[in-house]
Amino acid sequence: MLFLMLSFIGVQWNDPDGVLWAAIYGLPASLMLIVLTRPTLLAITAGRIVLGCIVTALLFATISAWPEQDQFWTREVWWEEETAREGMGLMVALLVSAVAIPASIIRPRR
Repeated sequence: MLFLMLSFIGVQWNDPDGVLWAAIYGLPASLMLIVLTRPTLLAITAGRIVLGCIVTALLFATISAWPEQDQFWTREVWWEEETAREGMGLMVALLVSAVAIPASIIRPRR
């Protein structure tokens, strides 16, 4: 999932608002890097707060940017409609971020 999010960041180079989307995709990428390298960081209070804020922000962004087009998931729609692609990108970012939630349940070693 880390490499998926890094690839999402990589294809933003020609997007007019690519820096914004690279930052959005950078959040779940960062969470996946933490899960892979230091999962106990998510189990401490500050880590749980940060994770909760990221997941909550992405949830609200996904709801607000939910594609209005019928069958937005079909190639014919998302190939032509940037709003469908952006909405689906937020859905993926939310799902990848949510994968980090179980790591926040791990009890840190003392």
